[in-house]
Amino acid sequence: MARKDQAKTKVAVRILQYFIIVVCVMFVVFCLWQGVGSYLRTSSMFKIREVVSQQSLQFIRSHTLDRLIGQNIFDVDLYVVQRRLQIEYPQIDHLRIYRQFPNRIYVDAIRRDPFAVITTKRQAILIDKDGMVLSLAIPANTRLPMIKGLNMEQNAVIGKPLRHSELELATGIIKNVKENPRLESMPVVSLDMTNLSEIQCVLANQMKIILAQDKIQQKIMMLGFLMAQGAIKADAVNYIDLRFKEPIINKKQ
Repeated sequence: MARKDQAKTKVAVRILQYFIIVVCVMFVVFCLWQGVGSYLRTSSMFKIREVVSQQSLQFIRSHTLDRLIGQNIFDVDLYVVQRRLQIEYPQIDHLRIYRQFPNRIYVDAIRRDPFAVITTKRQAILIDKDGMVLSLAIPANTRLPMIKGLNMEQNAVIGKPLRHSELELATGIIKNVKENPRLESMPVVSLDMTNLSEIQCVLANQMKIILAQDKIQQKIMMLGFLMAQGAIKADAVNYIDLRFKEPIINKKQ
């Protein structure tokens, strides 16, 4: 009986010893963790010294980014910084902010370029090629295409895209003219979308063309072909109607 008690006592002592060892190891690990954590958050090595971005984003001058200088790189909430920048700068897209250890924050994004201006009775809306609202004002000395005649039921909100089938049609016309190498010197100046069966477009040489809402790409290619052949002199034409199989060229008297 005494031997059994002794054996139980030895087992209990060993269990207690193992428990004490485990507790000690956990305590040491905890202290090391606390020490490392304290070092990482107090060391000058990890204080942010610079916010870096690509050349195309040098226009960003944000207090949100300026306030990062001197902060600990581990303490910065990158999600909050990203959300604030998206609100401040609707003209940037695919924004990504990340840490470059030990002391840099890197800002990566794509700049949305102004593409056209929508004019309504209430306001002017600056958009990019995807219909994203960049501003509710016309830039000074702008040469951007002016789009009018859209029935805008959706309220324009800076940083939000406009979902409008007629707007997609208008931007499609502008893109097709812009991307046609034969029309590169004749970008769209204005576009009247009031009547979709008689869309009126004025080019940079003041030549007016008339389109319908179908076969836009085909019709623009036809116009480019006519211009390349030298069959049309812009200063001698009132308008070119591209809605038919054979273009109608109305010449000045």
